Amino acid sequence: MRPGLAALALLMALPHPALAWTLARFPAEPVPFLRLSAEGVAFLCDEGSGRVELWLERGASAHEPGAALNVTLATGGFSRAVPAQVVREADFDGIRAELPADDPLWSVLPVAPALAVTVPGLARWTLPLTDFAAPGDAFLTGCRG
Repeated sequence: MRPGLAALALLMALPHPALAWTLARFPAEPVPFLRLSAEGVAFLCDEGSGRVELWLERGASAHEPGAALNVTLATGGFSRAVPAQVVREADFDGIRAELPADDPLWSVLPVAPALAVTVPGLARWTLPLTDFAAPGDAFLTGCRG
């Protein structure tokens, strides 16, 4: 069982070195969950589930809470539109999306220098991927089970 929204906000608030990717495993019942995160972004999955949640802590004030939209994730020659939802609660203001753990995006991230994130109505956002390869690989191995 993954944490609720308040717990997610707390998990994202834990200190991170500036945009360094860190992997954490949290015991939960019935299945532990994994968090791969950097400042303002977290990938979460239940171990072995094959599904990854993407949480972007990015104020989406141009959109109503609960609004459905497509977030574009791009790096190099790869670009992928991902269905997402605006989440606005007291503890979190941002975007939530879900991807399969075998999505082609995962194969390009370890060798890419950065991931560009475009949310309609907001400025493009770039996440450095300098330290992504090792924790990213371990995260996906755990998510795929």
